[in-house]
Amino acid sequence: MRWLSAIFLLLCVASCWPGTDIAVIVNNNSDLGNLSLKNVQDIFTGELVILPNHEIPIPLDERSNLSLRSAYYEALTGKSLPQINEHWARLLFSGKVTPPALLPDEMAMLRAVRSNRDALGYLTLSKVPEDVHVVLTLHAP
Repeated sequence: MRWLSAIFLLLCVASCWPGTDIAVIVNNNSDLGNLSLKNVQDIFTGELVILPNHEIPIPLDERSNLSLRSAYYEALTGKSLPQINEHWARLLFSGKVTPPALLPDEMAMLRAVRSNRDALGYLTLSKVPEDVHVVLTLHAP
């Protein structure tokens, strides 16, 4: 019976977000508005910690919505969440960079983006309010 629950959970997570558009968002007053896909990939994987304009981006992750987080990294990098976690584990061991700040939920992410010009977060495109700016839209696989 336990394996049935596990299969159901996997199917639910796998089917919650396919085809969903995910928006990478910043503060409306942010100077981060001209980011390419490569820039966002590099920011969220620790490859880019200072932008050419000397801004230091602050990437944000959401803890509560695992299916959105998984879909986001799959769409952004082509890697699964376990692969991303493994990537960060290696980088953390080096001590040179830190992973995106892990916020408790969507509302905390919105508050952080609204209050910090250097923060980058992500939401389902249909949930993006008018008081933040979309810098990139990704299509979940």
